[in-house]
Amino acid sequence: MREWNCYHREGCSKLLCKPAIRAVFVIAWLLLCFILPTAIAAEPSENIGTSPVYDGYLLSLKQDEMELTSLLPQAVSTEHFEKLSEGSGLYLASSLELIEQWIPAQYLDFVEPNYYVSILEDLPAAAESTWNLEMIHFGHTRELGLTGSGVRLAVIDSGLNPAHQDLDYNKIETGWNYLDNNNNTTDTIGHGTFVSGLICAVNQNGLGYDGIAPDVTLIPLKTFDTNQSTTIAQIVQAIYGAVDVFDCDVLNLSIGSTGTMLSLQTAIAYAVSKDVIIVAAAGNSGTADYFYPASYDGVISVGSVGKTKQVSYFSQRNDALDLVAPGESLGGLWSGSSDAYLASDSGTSFAAPQVAALAALAKQADPGLTPSEFSDILSKGAQDLGAPGYDTSYGSGLLDLEKTLLQLFGVTVFGTAQTKDAGIEFKAEIYNLSAGDTLQLVLASYLPSGRMAEFSCQAATVDAAGSLIIERLLNTMEAATVKLFLLQDWNALRPLHRVEIFPVGSSAAAAPLS
Repeated sequence: MREWNCYHREGCSKLLCKPAIRAVFVIAWLLLCFILPTAIAAEPSENIGTSPVYDGYLLSLKQDEMELTSLLPQAVSTEHFEKLSEGSGLYLASSLELIEQWIPAQYLDFVEPNYYVSILEDLPAAAESTWNLEMIHFGHTRELGLTGSGVRLAVIDSGLNPAHQDLDYNKIETGWNYLDNNNNTTDTIGHGTFVSGLICAVNQNGLGYDGIAPDVTLIPLKTFDTNQSTTIAQIVQAIYGAVDVFDCDVLNLSIGSTGTMLSLQTAIAYAVSKDVIIVAAAGNSGTADYFYPASYDGVISVGSVGKTKQVSYFSQRNDALDLVAPGESLGGLWSGSSDAYLASDSGTSFAAPQVAALAALAKQADPGLTPSEFSDILSKGAQDLGAPGYDTSYGSGLLDLEKTLLQLFGVTVFGTAQTKDAGIEFKAEIYNLSAGDTLQLVLASYLPSGRMAEFSCQAATVDAAGSLIIERLLNTMEAATVKLFLLQDWNALRPLHRVEIFPVGSSAAAAPLS
């Protein structure tokens, strides 16, 4: 059995009461997951039920520099063979007989059916809550100044609502429709809009939802339509297009299959070789089966948890899983109108884009960040769940935006100084210190004239995670600013790190220390 899905589940008020909704393809011809080099596939059965399971054949030539036109008459090449991407060596042929007739086997790397991929439709509803943002520690990303600005992210999905009130179209580029070969990427299903909203919905505008990377440049690449189906060839084209045409830094693929395909694997490997970060949904069957592209090397495979941080019943459990993110009962943007929202939807489809959005924030902080480096900080920053250490249900743990991003900075201080009835309440969180160090903390308040009003000091030991939490009440109500000094010892002539200055009444952090 081979199954392809966009990984979402129909929204409902009681998630566990409904069965999984997946697009299922039953393939009677079981042996063709992929074929050996220089071999040609046997013809699979034409139909499963009433719908075809494939549309032509994908073939790869052994030598990238070789053009199919050098092997074929021009009339045959133009009418029956389509090049998928420049330099990829991949072509789409209309039939297996044409391949056998015109292309010598010694020139072929592989041949495989161009399988269909399908998703099922959900219905829009009124907006609900964004509980997931608190769980993954979204708040501090604003204080770090990270919004995804300057990073290009492609969503390979069903397109995008062209006029949603919760999207900023100045930050959305015209993408491409790989079904109709034009630039009309209007979403008629809703899935792509939901995914995109989780990534880049406008923040703090009083409407439905906040995206994690609101300033990212989003490129919608449409590979699904009203019929909820596409082919491997179109997904492969979209991957190459995202890299070579749209120059993307991050790809989100909330789709997958239990059968590995050499053409898809080749496209994924190409993107990774160009240092593109690829995030994919782990799968929704709740088994240990490997889903692709999530299980390919270099791809971040994302599973799902619910509000209690328990792994979702539908989330895949295997050793290709990298981590989990919230994926149950999420609200989001939808298609159909400018104010369309879906109150509750579930699936690893919606866990994945939260990690893709984090990748955009990380690439903004460090434009040279490679896929393997991103995978490393994801693993180190995740909150461990389940069995201690890595496990196949949670991977490295729960997505944590704050802990992941802070690894890209030096010592970082988040702090507030707020006026209360009893004085000035000062709170600070300090990260990326050396675990076990004992530091001397000096806190001083200053009047508007610049004169020091109050001074205090204390010793504190950095915890095993390299952080310190400080909470102090200062008595001088008239103070305008509070300064924090970190000293290695009392005899130090200068602070160990830059002095942090907090205006009284502020709620934003000082800039991270380099």
